Amino acid sequence: MEATSNLWEKLSEDLKEARRKGHLEEYVSLAGNFVRSASEILGESSPQLADALEIAGDLCMEASELTEAERYYLRAYELARENKNYEQGGRVAGKLGQIFERLDEYGKAAEQCRLALQNYEEAGVHSNHPTLLNQLGGLLRRMGANEEACKAYREAVENASQIYGPKHESLAILYNNLGVALMDMGEFVQAENNHLQALAIRESNYGASHPETAHSLANLGALYYSWGDRDKALRHFQAALEIYRKYYSPTSNEIVTLQGWLDFLEGGPT
Repeated sequence: MEATSNLWEKLSEDLKEARRKGHLEEYVSLAGNFVRSASEILGESSPQLADALEIAGDLCMEASELTEAERYYLRAYELARENKNYEQGGRVAGKLGQIFERLDEYGKAAEQCRLALQNYEEAGVHSNHPTLLNQLGGLLRRMGANEEACKAYREAVENASQIYGPKHESLAILYNNLGVALMDMGEFVQAENNHLQALAIRESNYGASHPETAHSLANLGALYYSWGDRDKALRHFQAALEIYRKYYSPTSNEIVTLQGWLDFLEGGPT
């Protein structure tokens, strides 16, 4: 066992060195060589082989070789489940979700998010729930399933509140995303409440004249425009732009986008 452990450690160190010296285009062959050597050293059913397969998947992801990454991650997931390593199962399922999202296969990505959540539940690990639920909400929105998206975002808010407390920036992001999903459904009052929650957290954490606060003001501007209140939209866009001008150049995306809104609401460029 000690000899096997030493060989695994040496193999891992060799990989780090080869990775440091290598180029992205070499990562796929590097991953294949690493897994073959790990299989010989550890055996096909070793729990550590799941680690090797996950590392190989990570290498292929870095090289944007998504098909190869998927192949390694699927084998890693199977081994992790066989060995009851549910935390690794959750982590690998989350990575598979990222692959499918990059491939615009949102249904498959959402399925992997749910699998990741299930595995983390079995492992008794809840720290990743807010991130995964937020990702799931975004995927469901893209699929047009806004009610399900809102459910995922609300669950993410509940989990994040328990883990981080009521004033954490992650909650502002979640309130914002929930507000956008509610706006898409025409639930403007609920959407406003969530955007105001996000604004309050950012004002408390960063102050009234910070770019993050400006993001929330701009989001409220977009909400009020969709709601049909052009005056409120104009005031919030103006407030956001005033803050952005303190931090960004006139050609930045933030300022160009907001100026476009203002030109439109004010009846065209001056």
